[in-house]
Amino acid sequence: MTEDACIIGMFRSGSNFLRALLERNYACRIGYNSFGWKHGLFPIIAGGAAIRMPGTPTITLTKNPFSAIASLHRYYLGNGRNLVSGGGAEMGDFLRAPLVIRDDANPESAELFFPTVADCWVAMTWNVMSIVGRRPASRHLRYEDLVADPEGQAARLAGALGLARVSEVFDVPRGRMRNLPGRAVDWQREETEMNRPFGPSSVCNHAYMAAFSEADCAFVLSRLPVALLERTGYDALVRDLAATGTSERARHGEPNDQTA
Repeated sequence: MTEDACIIGMFRSGSNFLRALLERNYACRIGYNSFGWKHGLFPIIAGGAAIRMPGTPTITLTKNPFSAIASLHRYYLGNGRNLVSGGGAEMGDFLRAPLVIRDDANPESAELFFPTVADCWVAMTWNVMSIVGRRPASRHLRYEDLVADPEGQAARLAGALGLARVSEVFDVPRGRMRNLPGRAVDWQREETEMNRPFGPSSVCNHAYMAAFSEADCAFVLSRLPVALLERTGYDALVRDLAATGTSERARHGEPNDQTA
């Protein structure tokens, strides 16, 4: 089945949520693994090599580093697949320990090693952002913007990809998303959502910051290149989050983001 676009992003970046938005509201089929693995890196292909990058349009989905790290921590504690950490269950330990990413569904999978989870965010985000603007059919979308305005952001992508709307009523998933298959398929609505509601307010009010101490915030900030924060549009937000830390507003929320 032909894919109209491929979504690339870290674990828990919101890829399933975005895919459901596009496939429910537009005539399209979205895939994940056109370039190897949606949670991996784009390969470097030498000039003159026998292989070429697929022509599939790409959507790079990112989260700000604090949100991404908090999501990876919850994924590590609750999922038990694909991530190997040298730290304990506490955020402070997880944050400062080496992290290994692999595909546990493939026994021949290579592994990616990162000194810390913040370095993982930097390396993977730098890699996927390096494609944006170089490939003609490549787009970047921030998860925070998608949650705040799902219809508007989906329409922007659909316009860039030439996708036709299928209904006047925009259908937004209300439950947390299940993990969707890597290939483009036809599927029923009930196969895509859990019975657990999705609360976008925890993303918009940055409730995930309750997981970070002041020292944790400073540690994360020290690992982030300014140039990458500026390119992704996270520079002002990250400075603000690091400065405010575990605010009272954040303490009142419970993280409840969509699965990747």
